[in-house]
Amino acid sequence: MAKMIPNTLDDDNGSMGERRVFDALKKLPDVYTVFHSLRWNNRNEKNNVVYGESDFTVLHPEKGMIVIEVKSGGVECNNNEWFYIRTDTGEKVPMKNPLQQADKSKYYFVEKIKELLGDAELRSDVRYCSVDSAVWFPSISRRNVVGNLPIEYHPEIVLFENALDSPQKFIDGIYDFYNSKYHTNLTPDSVRKITEMFAPFYQVLPSLRSKKLEEDEVFERLTSEQNALLDYLEEQRVAVIQGAAGTGKTWMAIEKAKRLANEGRVLFLCFNQFLKQFLQNLKSENPKEFKNIDFYNLPQFACSKLIKSSVDQSEISQFLDDYYLYDWEYKHIIIDEGQDFNDKDIDRLSTIAELQDGSFYVFYDKNQFVQGKELPDWLKNAECRLVLKINCRNTFSIADTSGKPLDVKPKVKNKSATGEMPRFYICNDRQSAIRSISQLIDKYRNNGIEYDQICILTLKTESNSILTGTNSVGAHNISSERSKKSVLFTTARKFKGLESDAIIITDIDQNTFADDENKRLFYVGASRAKHNLDIIFIGDNNTLQKMLFLAQNDTYPTSIIGVARYLNVKPVGDKL
Repeated sequence: MAKMIPNTLDDDNGSMGERRVFDALKKLPDVYTVFHSLRWNNRNEKNNVVYGESDFTVLHPEKGMIVIEVKSGGVECNNNEWFYIRTDTGEKVPMKNPLQQADKSKYYFVEKIKELLGDAELRSDVRYCSVDSAVWFPSISRRNVVGNLPIEYHPEIVLFENALDSPQKFIDGIYDFYNSKYHTNLTPDSVRKITEMFAPFYQVLPSLRSKKLEEDEVFERLTSEQNALLDYLEEQRVAVIQGAAGTGKTWMAIEKAKRLANEGRVLFLCFNQFLKQFLQNLKSENPKEFKNIDFYNLPQFACSKLIKSSVDQSEISQFLDDYYLYDWEYKHIIIDEGQDFNDKDIDRLSTIAELQDGSFYVFYDKNQFVQGKELPDWLKNAECRLVLKINCRNTFSIADTSGKPLDVKPKVKNKSATGEMPRFYICNDRQSAIRSISQLIDKYRNNGIEYDQICILTLKTESNSILTGTNSVGAHNISSERSKKSVLFTTARKFKGLESDAIIITDIDQNTFADDENKRLFYVGASRAKHNLDIIFIGDNNTLQKMLFLAQNDTYPTSIIGVARYLNVKPVGDKL
């Protein structure tokens, strides 16, 4: 069967004649390549753009090319004026000379092939290809022809209905008429070049910057839809809101705090120092928007009231029991990252809000609770419990990889952002890992991602990381604080509750997925990524296999395939 380009006709192709010719040309041997509907445009001698189209173009590696104009229905030529006769009404419609139409494409193709292969008149060693024209009337039987066609319509180059049954005989007859094989000198590489010219491969991938903008638009839409729950919460004085990483808990908590601030002062408590500082910076930048809202973590809040530099858990508990002695000015209380707080402290804070006749909200992630731990009273006794199901931060691919070790499956709405598959870099040693990190930062910076949106997170401590004592990676500075001039390097624990366009997870080893606590830490770190997630592993195949074994996922045929399936990532490495 001939190679057809394209290999099928569009459903909306309304020409029955072209469909019949297409099916007939399929029967040619596989040495033939058939192009359907080759469209082109060019400038003429007056510098005007002219357009053309070849219905069918047949290419044979030893005989060259035939341009075929197809005319179905009835045809009449009278005094060199051509008419198409409609089969349904018999109406005559003026049309152009079919052979001249084929010639128009033929001459254009001749020039393009000369440009591609060279001009045979200038060099004897150049490749060349015969290009000739023909006409096919698939609706007309030769015996029904009345009169004579113009003199240029030689019988050998005019095909009728009978050619549909044995197309090779008639196509080869056209080649023989033109002596095409004597005017064609092509190598396999020449044939490939001609084929690629008429049917090129073309792919343009969106830049990281464009994908980021598109994904941000999706995240904004999903967050707005999720925040509709706030209208429901208007009637709920006390509520606990559960959501996996990326479901917009913190942003919903902030929006709720803004609404409550119209009724009285709001105490907003979170566990993470980085998150607290981020929220405080938001307030500093937008003081009117955050009027009547104070952001603290609980130890700092207790220190501010007790006028002490540090406090232990017993002092925090005592302070909350005696809160009324310390100039308490807050009517409403919001807690973010509730799973990280002392349960008794949350109960005390709930009682304080009730005594102030205010509202009390706790936002938490059940996937970060210690497995097997009994549900706390503040959760069991809540009069209203809501679940945020839609991921509004991560692409689906990132959310999927983040939750794999804990079997947390991302929930997304239609038209959510799929995103790129996270990459798992397998490095032989520390030097190779740092080089990979440097190249990743290069890529993100070259695609317009700011330094303060690129973060390196270790699953260990800073002192046990491969980046311990390192102030720069390649040409890029790294620091312990977010900055427009450097990349943040910190622990996954400290970065809880925050997010970044690009997250690079480092210090993955054989123990990363050995127990639930380590799996939760990976979940926390990986789920901070909005658009891009990269994972850096140092070790060999044996170490990978050990990691999978400790993760109780040692059933895959090889360690590389195993890690790809376990985390749904794309492995990258010098030996892959």
